[in-house]
Amino acid sequence: RPLPNLESKFVAANTLIPVQYNGDLVESNPEVRKNKDELKKLNHQIFLAKRNIDKQRLKQEIKETRQTLAMAIEDTGFVSQSAAHLLANWDMFDQNASSPFFDAEWMFGVKEGFDIVVANPPYVSSKDLSQIDKEIYKTLFGTAEKQFDLYSLFIEKGCSLACPQGIISYIVPDSII
Repeated sequence: RPLPNLESKFVAANTLIPVQYNGDLVESNPEVRKNKDELKKLNHQIFLAKRNIDKQRLKQEIKETRQTLAMAIEDTGFVSQSAAHLLANWDMFDQNASSPFFDAEWMFGVKEGFDIVVANPPYVSSKDLSQIDKEIYKTLFGTAEKQFDLYSLFIEKGCSLACPQGIISYIVPDSII
């Protein structure tokens, strides 16, 4: 039997840049928890939906719940307005869009890590990055020292995204060997 509704399981995003907020503080709000639980239930339902009419209804419910959740998160005061705006405007169903951030919990409901992490990281040297980007990466990644390549940051990120028994499959240059 073919896998159902995989469009809700893939995302194009800048995996190296997180949205800055304290998840534990945000989670302390009952309205946030209620909406997150509803979103988790809807995401599970859409993955298993068989009829197109059910998928369309669930897509709409998911969009509405995401908006409500983003407003509840912003109302906590623990998230900046710009971060809440990023979260609210991310559309999991727009397969042609790329997100400027990555948040495993927001995008997939995953806290403990992924079973499989697949990527084709860019082969970009730090020489080709702006000074601002270099500084951001140096604060986020231990492998961003001196001159570095972005694929090394993706490997570090993949290790943090995979669960303890997870599999990481990347296309990387042979120079890494």
